[in-house]
Amino acid sequence: MYLTKNAHGVYYYRRPIIAEDQIFWMGAKGTPKKEWSCSLRTKDRRTAIDSMWSAAAAYEAEREAQYKRHLTQAPSREISLREQEEQAAREQEEEERRQRFEARKDVRVGVRRRFRLATAELLPEEAAARDLVREHAEEAAFQKERASLLETRLAELGVPDFSLDQPKPIEAAKSPATGKTVSMLCGAYKAAKWDGWGASSQKAIIPVLRVLRETIGGREVASIDRATAREVFDAVKSLPLNMGKRKEYAGLTVPEAIAKAKHMGLPLIHPNTINRAYMVQIAAVFNWAVKEDWAVKNPFGGLTVADPVDDRDKRAPFKQQQLGTLFSSAPWDKRQPDDVDKPGRYWVPLIALYSGARLGEISGLRIMDVEDMEGITAFRVRPYEGRTLKNRESRRNVPVHSTLLALGLMDFVARRREQGQPEDVLFPDAKANSRGQWGAKLGEGFSKLLRDQEITGTKLGMHSFRHNFEDRLRAAGLHGRAEGQALAGRKIAGSEADYGSEFPIDLLRDALEKVSYPGLDLSHLRPGPLSEREPDPR
Repeated sequence: MYLTKNAHGVYYYRRPIIAEDQIFWMGAKGTPKKEWSCSLRTKDRRTAIDSMWSAAAAYEAEREAQYKRHLTQAPSREISLREQEEQAAREQEEEERRQRFEARKDVRVGVRRRFRLATAELLPEEAAARDLVREHAEEAAFQKERASLLETRLAELGVPDFSLDQPKPIEAAKSPATGKTVSMLCGAYKAAKWDGWGASSQKAIIPVLRVLRETIGGREVASIDRATAREVFDAVKSLPLNMGKRKEYAGLTVPEAIAKAKHMGLPLIHPNTINRAYMVQIAAVFNWAVKEDWAVKNPFGGLTVADPVDDRDKRAPFKQQQLGTLFSSAPWDKRQPDDVDKPGRYWVPLIALYSGARLGEISGLRIMDVEDMEGITAFRVRPYEGRTLKNRESRRNVPVHSTLLALGLMDFVARRREQGQPEDVLFPDAKANSRGQWGAKLGEGFSKLLRDQEITGTKLGMHSFRHNFEDRLRAAGLHGRAEGQALAGRKIAGSEADYGSEFPIDLLRDALEKVSYPGLDLSHLRPGPLSEREPDPR
């Protein structure tokens, strides 16, 4: 979103101005400014990405200038301006204290040794240690004063009896003017990755970047060590559940929300969310930083919490008996005609069972995405305008399983080709909702069907078919192997990862045909003799 090109191929840094900032950020005509941009003066993408941190800094500087201008022009905000100036003075005093302390610490012992300033009772090292202890005490008193100001702030926000044992914001030492901060890293990472993410991935990264910005955003990326990473880890473990939705946390920073949740005894996020939604993502951000030479190493590697719930228990696959019950009840109690009003309701679960594809991948298929590849019928899973994929590995070719061919899937596809254009969606009843989620309503309807049929289990739903498919890959000895990973749209380890979806389609077809569901009888869904199709020749 932040990195764009103009008609001449020159990269620009573009950033929308949120509604809250439009109150004070005005354009040249005196109207609210909705977008900020500046030229990065290059046509090379890598150079543009490297230049983004300075553009982000310029954005923040202009935002601050606009805000200060607004405060000076608004008499009703005079108190806020005074508070802002006082805060700036406190921050300046803190920075000066830190610089004086560091300068003295580095030369203390050397000076004492050179000029023999130690007393008769103390060695140079001991005298230096005494001085440092005294200065540490002064620093502690200064930090206690800052903590007191934070207590007052949280009390004003409705958190009475706040005490010093509550979580504090991770101290953010100022970076040099030329340093690349964590906030800049967040902006550059988002800009570099955003266009390649699906809607769900884009939504998931926003709270992760918020945590980084509001805990260590002012720190220089290269200065983040393992100790700081553990402080961020502790903050993540203390995050309130639904922090972005509950009114109790409206307007609070992340440290303030953590403190309020602890004071009120509100629920925190679960271990699975800590590990997969936050720590994996944070580690990915810093892996990218290492790759782009923003940092030497990733300090967040391996920081996870023990999850009492086993991965296998988080979402159950359908049991064999449940599959039999499901596919013998409506709408699978009989074969549906090819011109039925809601074909996705009938076909999408069957395709999910025999392809392992995600709901959004199947629901977003176009008529043109079912095609003949070297004599083998296959689905082309591709992104296009209005439809993104989960990740790079999701882009792949998936042969159509012989069971789907025997059930007459190609009869339905032929009817759709007669009815619409190649770019039309294959399943009109599985279109995206207002949030860009393909098949969302279809998935909700399927979950209701399960409840009506009293088919129960841990988080049973459309995604459970993907778990069934993974189990059948294991049974066929394909789970974790390159062919199985390519079929399921997962990352392939090792040197074979370079080939991705370029596996020969006949090799993928041979692997897919090893997936079967013993005991599942779908013969009642086969078309009649006149339209019956045989599976692809083996």
